[in-house]
Amino acid sequence: MSSFSYSANSDGLIKFLRDGWPKLAANGFTLEIVGVGRCSSGLRDEIARSANVSLLGFVENLHDWMDGLQAAVIPLWAGAGVKLKTLHWLMSTIPTVGTSVAFEGIPVVPGKHAAVADGPEEMAAEILRLDQSETAVVETRGAAARRLILEGFSTETVVAEYGRHLQKWHAG
Repeated sequence: MSSFSYSANSDGLIKFLRDGWPKLAANGFTLEIVGVGRCSSGLRDEIARSANVSLLGFVENLHDWMDGLQAAVIPLWAGAGVKLKTLHWLMSTIPTVGTSVAFEGIPVVPGKHAAVADGPEEMAAEILRLDQSETAVVETRGAAARRLILEGFSTETVVAEYGRHLQKWHAG
C-alpha cells in the first residue's frame, strides 16, 4: 500500500520482490500490491516476473480489502517523514513486517508490536515465522500494535502534545 510515484516505495518493493518474495511464492504465498500513482516500468516488469503477485492499484475501500489479509509488508529502505501507512497497518492489528526505516519515529518493540527486518530475505523469514505462529501470538502482537498507536499517535495524544509544546514556546 503506497504511492508508486515516490521512488523509495517502488525501489523497496522491487528489492523485496527480487530478493525476499521468491521464497514466499515457492511456499504458496500470494501478494497483493495496492497503491496510487504511476508505476515505473521497472516495477511493472518486476511484478510481471514475480509469481503469485497481483497489482491491484487503487482500491476503493481499503478496510474491506484489508479484512482478508494475513500480514502487511513494508519494504522501505530509504525515505523520511511521517510514515502514515505504517501507522495505518499497526492500527489495523494486521501482523506487520517492516524495515527499521519503515518504523522510524514509531517506538515499535520488535516481536511485541511488529517484526523488524532490514533485508528482504529476513522479511521473508519473518513472514514465514508469522505464518507458523499460533493465532494467539499473532493476535496479541496485533493488539499491542494497536495500543501503541492509540496511546502515542491518536488525535487526542498528538493535539495534547502539540499544546504542551506551544505552551513551552509561548513561555519562552
